[in-house]
Amino acid sequence: MSDFDKRLKKARQKAGLDKTLSGSAPPLSLASYALRVATELIAGVIVGGFVGWWVDHYFKTSPWGLIGFLLLGTAAGIINLIRAVQRMNAQLGAGSGPADTSPDDE
Repeated sequence: MSDFDKRLKKARQKAGLDKTLSGSAPPLSLASYALRVATELIAGVIVGGFVGWWVDHYFKTSPWGLIGFLLLGTAAGIINLIRAVQRMNAQLGAGSGPADTSPDDE
């Protein structure tokens, strides 16, 4: 191992970057958490709406299939949203959450 590789490895360990090289995911920013939470909710509503539209189109039950599956999709989206937030809170509590970018670390 060259001198440069040794210094690079030492610098990565000091900065806490050695974990990301071993296969674990890097910490996410708060913006990525917010985007994920919004996506969880929107995906449930869109899938519910599409399934409801398909049921109405196929069985000629308009608008009841759309209304029913939109409600189910919204409920599923909210449940997925709650689960995602709980997982993120557990990650934040474990210290693998968003990186602290405060200037006090200098």
